Amino acid sequence: MKNIKYILIISIISLHAFAQAPANWTVKSANFQYTMTMTLVANIDFAEFRDTADCVAAFVGTTCVGIAKPQYVTSLNRFISYLTVYGNSSGSVVNFMVYKNSANTVIGISKTLAFSINGNYGNLNAPYVL
Repeated sequence: MKNIKYILIISIISLHAFAQAPANWTVKSANFQYTMTMTLVANIDFAEFRDTADCVAAFVGTTCVGIAKPQYVTSLNRFISYLTVYGNSSGSVVNFMVYKNSANTVIGISKTLAFSINGNYGNLNAPYVL
């Protein structure tokens, strides 16, 4: 019985240790002319993400145009993501998805933004909340 418990525990730890964001969440920045930046926090079910293995990604259609992981900011005691979103023209609808490492799951975000050349959303004192 103890061996089964140990195997189960090791399996769970291994699953989380090797879990990662979907492989198609990559950005080919050379394909884009412009950027906009976001300083943000991902907040799902009234809880901010607090795991540096979590990810937030931006998409235009099915194309990934930005990806970032949260970083702990000591002075704020908060995890902040610095997201660069790439695009070729203003007005494209940017959708967001987050990867929650602890649950090994992808969550779609209902909030969208219009891509704005050289736009900036959020800052350390007032991050954009997804």
